[in-house]
Amino acid sequence: MLKTSPGGVTNTLLIELISGKTAVELIIPANEIINFKEALIFAFLGVLKYRGEINCFASVTGAKKDHSSGLVFHP
Repeated sequence: MLKTSPGGVTNTLLIELISGKTAVELIIPANEIINFKEALIFAFLGVLKYRGEINCFASVTGAKKDHSSGLVFHP
């Protein structure tokens, strides 16, 4: 089974690499704050998808073009 690293602040290797490149103290918030912010971001991406707006920018993701990514299911 493929094992992947978590993204963002929960990726300890990423945080260590960033810490090694700066003298600034990195402060990691509580897990509740991290999870809340991630939920808000994904909800926002879902709203953009639902409205048919771009939620994936080539300038940020490296995609070939801006697009609206994801699927909205209506039960």
